[in-house]
Amino acid sequence: MLADRGYTIDAPSQVLLATDIASRSRSKAVAVETGAVPADWIEAWMAFGGSLPAGSFLSASLSALTLPAAYASYRQTGEIVALAYGIIHRGILGIDAVATRPDARGRGLAGQVVSSLQNWAHQNKATSACLSVLADNPAAHALYRRTGFVRHLYDYHYRLRD
Repeated sequence: MLADRGYTIDAPSQVLLATDIASRSRSKAVAVETGAVPADWIEAWMAFGGSLPAGSFLSASLSALTLPAAYASYRQTGEIVALAYGIIHRGILGIDAVATRPDARGRGLAGQVVSSLQNWAHQNKATSACLSVLADNPAAHALYRRTGFVRHLYDYHYRLRD
């Protein structure tokens, strides 16, 4: 019905699950902060490719959280070069906004950030973690396999009007 009205599929995605987050280690180079969203965290996420409207929406959404949340960032010479955040609900860590500065990609920094969030979640009684990834992003799929996301739960997509 939506296709008949001019809406095409955009951003086919998959939701993945990691069932054993207890074995993840936290990198000393990764800061995991709880409480308020660190000011430079949102700025870094936007600099890595987020738009101003998306950054404003993300900032407002994260500021309204009442669930346990953590913001992880890998810093080099004081600047964030990789980041992600996680929220714990009913013993499951949901990870989102995983991003690496373009000139720092391919060095395993995002993996260290994700593993550090898993470690934080395990310390806070979470037993598993989930995240979504674009279906056609092989580099991200490889990263998530290395960090324990080996179970594919389901697919989804968005639709945009032509």
